[in-house]
Amino acid sequence: MINGHSSSIHTFKDLDFLRISLLTWYKSNARELPWRKPSVAPPISVSQEEYIHSLQRAYEVLVSEMMLQQTQVVTVIPYFNRWMKRFPTWETLAISNLEEVQSLWAGLGYYSRAKRLREAAIYFVKLKQEKQPIPIDVESWVKNIPGCGEYTAGAVLSIAWNIRCPVVDGNVIRVLTRLRAVGADCHKGEGKRWVWDSASEIVDNQEPGDFNQALMELGATVCTPVNPNCEMCPLNKDCLALKEAKAVISGRNIFPNNTVQSKIVSYAFSAFKLTVIDCKLCPIEEFKQFTSIKTYISGKYPKKAVKKPQKVKENIVFVIIREKNKIKEYYFEKRPPKGLLAGLWDFKTLSIEECNNDNKQDIEKHVKNMLVSGEIIGFHMKGDTFHQFTHIKQISHVYLIEVSVEVEIYGEGCWMSEDVMKNQSIPELTWKNFRQAINNEKRILNKKVKSATKRFKVDNNGLKQTTLFLK
Repeated sequence: MINGHSSSIHTFKDLDFLRISLLTWYKSNARELPWRKPSVAPPISVSQEEYIHSLQRAYEVLVSEMMLQQTQVVTVIPYFNRWMKRFPTWETLAISNLEEVQSLWAGLGYYSRAKRLREAAIYFVKLKQEKQPIPIDVESWVKNIPGCGEYTAGAVLSIAWNIRCPVVDGNVIRVLTRLRAVGADCHKGEGKRWVWDSASEIVDNQEPGDFNQALMELGATVCTPVNPNCEMCPLNKDCLALKEAKAVISGRNIFPNNTVQSKIVSYAFSAFKLTVIDCKLCPIEEFKQFTSIKTYISGKYPKKAVKKPQKVKENIVFVIIREKNKIKEYYFEKRPPKGLLAGLWDFKTLSIEECNNDNKQDIEKHVKNMLVSGEIIGFHMKGDTFHQFTHIKQISHVYLIEVSVEVEIYGEGCWMSEDVMKNQSIPELTWKNFRQAINNEKRILNKKVKSATKRFKVDNNGLKQTTLFLK
């Protein structure tokens, strides 16, 4: 909100208008998604058939919510359909092995979600077998169900069982902060408290599940991060960010050559006819440049969270290949049970720090030290790959190592053909390195990779030089 204003503007006043407008819009504009079905009664005081149906509905919603964390809807749809075909119930997931679960999840990222989902299935099946009551409140879900935070619990309870509770994700934060022109960072402190309190207050009493979905749908399709479609928003008449943007635009037009920004802000301020200035939620901010109403709104609301600087990690990846019975096989090992990509299959890998000498001969020595017996018959540097995790920029220097068929390698691993690989829990980073390694044409670094390397150096002053790999 414009600097200096009343805290009262951050309160939702006409809840009937908000609820009716949003639900009416949602019922006409909701996307058809495979996990969207009517809510059912919670699994208490119901028949056995209704009990089973109730738990099944919760399962479908939980699977979708787990998959949708940090992942776009269009990506999730085929994964959800494959998952429900292979693991249609809590029971089928609970008796599965983790390897199969992670294999089906491969490509979605954040693999711990798949593990937690399986653990949740085991938990629910145990409750059913022991005829224990199923938890139907957010606190119990957060406390007892693996992988469930306050958002996931609220989403499942409201969408599956129509239990009144709030949800707050990035879409909800964006919609609510714009509606009430809240300039605070809603990922922490007072801002976080405000957005959760507000989300709790406005939830519809009769249709909480549809209301929560409508709020998220509005943020995903209309009130988007960039270039929001304000004209099509069912709540635009009550949107303070839109009103503020229009007022500031008017102020700029009245004082086009004025360098005193306070006059423009004062004009916008007067449009709200506020008399009390007592808001401590919104920080005092400098007047920002903008080109239109939409860029003003998207640039200011919601306040961007301060991101931690990303770490840059460099690894040397060895794609070890042998040919047995005219079939090419590749050597894999399981990653450690904790940490990044825990428990997934990967190629032999060294961190850049483990290589003391910056020369090719040193790299070859490391490879020879991996072998118990057998010999290296080919050693090829295949270039670099780049992979983006949430908090890590991963650079992989890929080598293709051809070995004799009788080779033995230190460690616990196995050989897989490409056909076998397709059915294993192999992350996208590993597939990316595989594709780089088997490229028929040996290459050092093309222009795209060179420019990317330069960018990493500029953005991360402490990045170790990689001239070794440019030879």
